[in-house]
Amino acid sequence: MARLGYHSYVAQSGDWGSAVTHSIAWSEAPHCRAIHLNLPLVGPSAAVMSDLSEQERAALARIRHYFDWDYGTATVHSTRPQALDVLG
Repeated sequence: MARLGYHSYVAQSGDWGSAVTHSIAWSEAPHCRAIHLNLPLVGPSAAVMSDLSEQERAALARIRHYFDWDYGTATVHSTRPQALDVLG
């Protein structure tokens, strides 16, 4: 934006664009005055991850299983969306 002549601006996004807007806030801090996110992306701290309950560990295991074994169609669709027609 600075290269386009905008020396002060704000950024807004949602969904996957939130990651881009978050990066803009960090890398363009002298110019980007504020951001608004509809899908803030945050993760737990190392301290939180080291002290999980059994229920939390089980939930993370289910999520890991999903991404390891049940996420294939989404993976194919993200790179070859027409392939889903033949998998049908």
